[in-house]
Amino acid sequence: KHDAAGSVPVTGVRWDKDTLFFGTLEEGAALVDSFRVTNTGSAPYIISRTQTTCDCTVLQAPGYPIMPGESAVLRINFNSAGKLGLTQPAVIIYDNSTPNKRSILYLKGNINARKKPRKYPWED
Repeated sequence: KHDAAGSVPVTGVRWDKDTLFFGTLEEGAALVDSFRVTNTGSAPYIISRTQTTCDCTVLQAPGYPIMPGESAVLRINFNSAGKLGLTQPAVIIYDNSTPNKRSILYLKGNINARKKPRKYPWED
């Protein structure tokens, strides 16, 4: 099976989750987590590039083909600085997966305002 361009064969993949729910963070806190992908097809799985919807998210993806039946971890670093309330940044993985040759993963959670330190115990 080759794609329309006839270059890279497409393959099936399975993600351990499509959304990473991180609950509530205090503004400014960093989160490090991961997504796991398994190649369920018969051709090597190749990630050609990745894109995030904000510079608050950094993705570390394997730069090598993931062979059929094998799994790999994509590490996510999320920085909540400057964020408040519900947030849902997306990560787009351009690859050779069927049917769309891309996978979209989300981080979802709530960012609370950082508490200001009290100067005196009687201050609210």
